[in-house]
Amino acid sequence: YAIYFKEMFPLHRYGILCSLMFYSYYFLVSYIDRGEIQFHYTTLYGWATLLLSFLLLRLFDELKDIHIDQTLFPDRPLVNGRVTYKDVKILTLIVLFLVLLLNLNKGIVTSVYFIYFLLLILSWQWWLFPEKVPASFFLTTITHQPLIPLSFVYVYAVYFSLHESQSVNWFHAILLALLFSLPFLAWEIARKIRSREEETDYLTYSKRW
Repeated sequence: YAIYFKEMFPLHRYGILCSLMFYSYYFLVSYIDRGEIQFHYTTLYGWATLLLSFLLLRLFDELKDIHIDQTLFPDRPLVNGRVTYKDVKILTLIVLFLVLLLNLNKGIVTSVYFIYFLLLILSWQWWLFPEKVPASFFLTTITHQPLIPLSFVYVYAVYFSLHESQSVNWFHAILLALLFSLPFLAWEIARKIRSREEETDYLTYSKRW
């Protein structure tokens, strides 16, 4: 597992990313709603959930793309045998258990995360249309990109569960989540656009156009 985390999911990098994502949104909502920025240690379960959700995305991709990765990414630990398929499945089950434990019986937080998790599973399975969705830029975008704004809506649910915000309602929270998601959308599209000479068998957005 040390090899996997070192090469495929560096915890220090993703920890910083999730901290910036979670608390930048949380603190902004707090400032708009209460005129002050307050940190509550009880929000750490939300931060941990976000981090584990990113790990789930990575693990699901490993399970989904194992045959593709054998050709395109032969140096990855799962492909060259330094990490086994069984290792990834066990780690996935552990992460699923932790996410369930962190979000159990938390009211609106549980409900929002359930929606997020449902979309995550559907995205992993190409929304049950594995032939149509991957081949379409439009379908891929509208089926996969909602996960990021929904992550920020989850952060709002954590805030709402503690403060029951009056100044920032759910409509405002969703608009703010969409705004926060734009850089992620731009990065996702940009990293999957290549010139014709740079294209490989990897399915980029530029191939879908």
